[in-house]
Amino acid sequence: MKLLLICHRFPWPVHRGDTLTVFKMAQFFGARHELDLLCHAPEHPQDFSRVQPMVRELTAVPFSRARACGRLLRAAGSTLPFQVAWCTSGNLRNESRRLLASRDYDAAIIYYLRPAPCLDGVNGPVKIAALQLSLATEWARAADHARSPWGRFLRRIEARRLARYETALFKRFDKCLLISPHDRDRIADYDPAKVWFNPHGVDTVKYAPRPHVPVSPHRVIFTGRMAFHPNADAADYFAREIFPSVRRELPDAQFLIVGRDPLPAVRKLATLPGVTVTGTVPDIEDHLAAAAVAVDPLRVGAGLQNKVLEA
Repeated sequence: MKLLLICHRFPWPVHRGDTLTVFKMAQFFGARHELDLLCHAPEHPQDFSRVQPMVRELTAVPFSRARACGRLLRAAGSTLPFQVAWCTSGNLRNESRRLLASRDYDAAIIYYLRPAPCLDGVNGPVKIAALQLSLATEWARAADHARSPWGRFLRRIEARRLARYETALFKRFDKCLLISPHDRDRIADYDPAKVWFNPHGVDTVKYAPRPHVPVSPHRVIFTGRMAFHPNADAADYFAREIFPSVRRELPDAQFLIVGRDPLPAVRKLATLPGVTVTGTVPDIEDHLAAAAVAVDPLRVGAGLQNKVLEA
């Protein structure tokens, strides 16, 4: 088949859930079909070489933060979700139209709903929205746990906009991919005939049990990119609200927060008794193997976290 895959971020490095998933999609489809990938340009030009060999054609267009801010201002007077306005640049829309007009694609796929405007008004190829999860649910939960009234207000507005947008996508696309029925059931007026479940997977070789690694019986671990707000919130929630109860029963218990780019609020957690914040580590699998318990105390989010499968 001839396929076009459109995403907002360049799928390398694979330190985020979305870049990892798109990288694996490109790897899988590129080995079996004629796949063209369209996205925004990477921060480092050398990253092209990581993705280029997997696809027939890789097109990466510039992304301007200044223009994205302008789109946010214009979106304030509409019902468009702010993250759709931020992510779908004119460059991305124009290049998608050029490719769709010049190639006879069998299917065009968007990853997440953010680049959906790229396929507005497009006829011909099967249109597939890899929603993965209900972003409206994620943002509604984020509003529930926001610390400031202003933060709650903005997140609730975005959640309502996303809810309307997700429902509208079912009318505009032929298929919508979701991880599980939990996310499907949180979308209003979905068309059951268009739902296609696309569960996440994990590298069963990389994350195979490591019996040679000694286990610390009272070590608890939480993994993930710690610049991601839901992960930072989860680490803070567990360290402050749950782990002290564990320490009262097991005074030598340890809580390891393992992941790159910890926010300042996450780094401060290392001052709490028994809590360690590692930052980037060379081999997260050994840290997982050495822990007795892995936790995923997310209060904000939707879908399925890769960290659950890895643990």
